[in-house]
Amino acid sequence: MRTLAAGLAAVTLLGGCAQLREITESITREPARESARDPAPVESALSAGDRALAYYARLRRLPAAELTREREQARRALAANGSDENRMRYALALSDSIDSSAEAARVIELIDPIARRREAPLHGLAVTLRSLLVDLQVAHRERAELLRERGDWQRERTESQRERADLQRDRADLQRKLDSLKALEKSLSDRDGAQR
Repeated sequence: MRTLAAGLAAVTLLGGCAQLREITESITREPARESARDPAPVESALSAGDRALAYYARLRRLPAAELTREREQARRALAANGSDENRMRYALALSDSIDSSAEAARVIELIDPIARRREAPLHGLAVTLRSLLVDLQVAHRERAELLRERGDWQRERTESQRERADLQRDRADLQRKLDSLKALEKSLSDRDGAQR
């Protein structure tokens, strides 16, 4: 019983969750009744969620090379045992550095079975992660659209600058022709004046 209480206390320190503190206190007050039965689904859900969050926190501190190795290990663990926890670990390992909407879709596909089962211990985390990833996909699409619009605007701006340069060149040519005509007219009028 002390081991269970110590384990829950350690998870409480890791996760900082007030609900786990309440569970730990209730276990230490009623040791005889609690040791006879299995932990409640809420307790296992909290510990599975806390483990997943602690794993993600650890992933965030890993250098790129180690993160790549960790992703591969998580992938192998999922291939060997398709448990929800392994599925979530692989999804978290992939989600640490999502750069495209396609990568987000891949992670959503991984966690979707967990998110669809309300009784799954990691259901809440899966739903939250899926929601964030859907928002990320929308942001990626909006960014891509903005970049396309920016590219279109830059092309239009470049074309306008070319057209403006062409117009200025045409204006300069017309001005030179006009100046030539004026000079010709002046020379003709000077010649006519000299002949009279």
